[in-house]
Amino acid sequence: MRKLFVFLVVVGMLAASCGSDDGAKISIILEPLISGASLADLERARDVIDKRLEELGLGSASVSVEKGRLEVRDAELGAEGEKTLTRPGRLMFCEPIVNHEGEIAITWEGTVVYEPGTCDPMRDDQGNIAIVGATLEYVLWDPTVVTYRVGNIVWQPAKGDDGRELTGEFLKPTTQVREGALGLPILLFELTDEGGVIMSDVTARLASGSYPLAPFIDGEPMKGEDGTIIAPLVHGQVTTISVIEGLSRRDAETLSVILNAGVLPIGLKAVEP
Repeated sequence: MRKLFVFLVVVGMLAASCGSDDGAKISIILEPLISGASLADLERARDVIDKRLEELGLGSASVSVEKGRLEVRDAELGAEGEKTLTRPGRLMFCEPIVNHEGEIAITWEGTVVYEPGTCDPMRDDQGNIAIVGATLEYVLWDPTVVTYRVGNIVWQPAKGDDGRELTGEFLKPTTQVREGALGLPILLFELTDEGGVIMSDVTARLASGSYPLAPFIDGEPMKGEDGTIIAPLVHGQVTTISVIEGLSRRDAETLSVILNAGVLPIGLKAVEP
């Protein structure tokens, strides 16, 4: 009887050890924004979070799926780190809406309503773009006043000749921050061969009028330290390798982490353990 009791105690200790991830302390819990997330989505999200932790230099941390949520252990995360882990991370490249005369769509006031997480304008049953507090108009594109008008441009997803959108789906996990001119940071990224074809189509079309190309992340345009939307003018055809300039070093490093790890399949929020 004594031997049986000792055996049960040992088994219980082993089970407790396995369930607590070797006693590692829970740093943060990531809960799905919508209840009922599938196990497959949670496991894919775990893999993305694991890659982001590695990119942040926290490779010793661990992530596990527990009771419909993710538990992150042994990770020293501040507020910025938590934000980096939970951002969806969807990158899109966006171009102006242009009419047959080469004029671009703008709105001087008001707000364009975009599909959530994208730069694709919502439209009514008649195909009209949804704008709150203003009307849409087309104006002659003048690259010399781009810093004035870029914030008024109505954007749409940049697409290749085959209709595919240019998104982070076609990024290689090799994005990095480098020193550019005058020591300013640049975000260097590389596209797959398929992505290079789409980028080539897009930039060839935009170069005809030196139109801008704006990178959006999670439905918001990337902005420089001065708050100006980053939308460089396209003067020539680009294929697989390109850069994003104008970001602060912190933003560039954060985006590098997010883009290399991939997009979260489900929305997550951080809660204290």
